[in-house]
Amino acid sequence: MNNETPTLQILWRQIAQMLTETAGSEANTVAKYLLCDMLDMSQTELIVHSADAVTAEMRSRALDSARRLADGEPLQYVTGKAYFCDLVFGVAPGVLIPRPETAELVDIVVNEHFNQKVKILDIGTGSGCIAIALKHKLPQASVTAIDVSPEALAIARANAERLSTEVHFAEYDILLSDNDLGKFDVIVSNPPYVTESERGAMERNVLDYEPATALFVPDADPLRFYRAIADRARHGLLANGGKLYFEINERFGAEMRQMLEDKGFNNVKILTDMYGKERFAEARF
Repeated sequence: MNNETPTLQILWRQIAQMLTETAGSEANTVAKYLLCDMLDMSQTELIVHSADAVTAEMRSRALDSARRLADGEPLQYVTGKAYFCDLVFGVAPGVLIPRPETAELVDIVVNEHFNQKVKILDIGTGSGCIAIALKHKLPQASVTAIDVSPEALAIARANAERLSTEVHFAEYDILLSDNDLGKFDVIVSNPPYVTESERGAMERNVLDYEPATALFVPDADPLRFYRAIADRARHGLLANGGKLYFEINERFGAEMRQMLEDKGFNNVKILTDMYGKERFAEARF
């Protein structure tokens, strides 16, 4: 290989070999995606140009990215982008990588409020994916998004600007802050809900790279964020007749229903995701 002229085909092969241990049978596919993203090429263009020579700088960048992937870093952080609700979001280790289940949460809200001029609050916005996707799908809505992390808010604001989306962002800790945010028709949130005891079942690339503060809650208080949001909602944050929408831990659907009913919410529903798991809660105030 040392005597071969460095080409895209050879670089592709090298990257696939580096990723064999971590990506297994998908190593070639991941290598192809990485090169297409780096070179802004389609898969067809990559194949057509596979005999083209590569520069030393290009090879160095590609192999560095491959090493990061081989070490377990998520592909989305290596490329700096994640796909969500037909939009491309910038992501970094300071925010969670958007999941397909969360896109289902967006669809639930959109289906129930299509063409309505509602005021929406997204609590714990992270990359801004929920808030921005909702504004794209509900252009008549007014959307506000809050997060406790300045780093996350910087990423969310950059995503909104790049996607030409009007969302109001604010730094806010739902557990501690009591400043007036206004009154909203819809509150949606995907807060931390993975219990500490569930760490052992999670993939290393999630544990090592995604922000723990956006993932975990104590085993002794798994509903802490939902309870705080529900309390704030019924004490002025949510308009009469307004609705709460949560992404939840599948283990606590019954507890979630009971908590919301105990706090005076009605029409409480626990909904399943595409895998049949109890993943969402909605309730009316």
